[in-house]
Amino acid sequence: MQNKLFGWIAAAALSTSLLLGQGPGTGGGFGAGNPPADPQRMHERRLDFLGAYLDLTDAQKQQARVIFDSAFQASQALRPLIQQTQLALHNAAKANAGASQIDALAAEAGKLMGQTRAIHAKAFAAFYQILTPVQREKLDKAQGSGMGGFGGHGAGFGGPCCR
Repeated sequence: MQNKLFGWIAAAALSTSLLLGQGPGTGGGFGAGNPPADPQRMHERRLDFLGAYLDLTDAQKQQARVIFDSAFQASQALRPLIQQTQLALHNAAKANAGASQIDALAAEAGKLMGQTRAIHAKAFAAFYQILTPVQREKLDKAQGSGMGGFGGHGAGFGGPCCR
């Protein structure tokens, strides 16, 4: 059961990490002329979804907001570092830099992604503690089915290594 929890938060961490690593985009999202995904908007939608899906009380919603807002802010602080590191790694590869330089940049990118993952895992652990047993069961079942993009397949976040 605990592995499923980590799979759920890992999927959220991956989506946030990937989002944080992206540049501002060109507005090519779903349909012509749509603006790029806004991390704050996605964060708000995730909170709204959890509140509705788990039928959170007002007190739980407030606690969840504090928990996830804190994690969101901590993740946002890493965004420029992730972008810079990914750009440096991309440029090093294009310039056919030495293996040691590429290894160092890749290790730094991994460290930053690990920090983001830890932020989200800690937030999810705190969130899970405020849930009732019924809400926990519902969340566990949802993440096991891959609902909302949580779960997944393969060795990445939420894959077999995390279950």
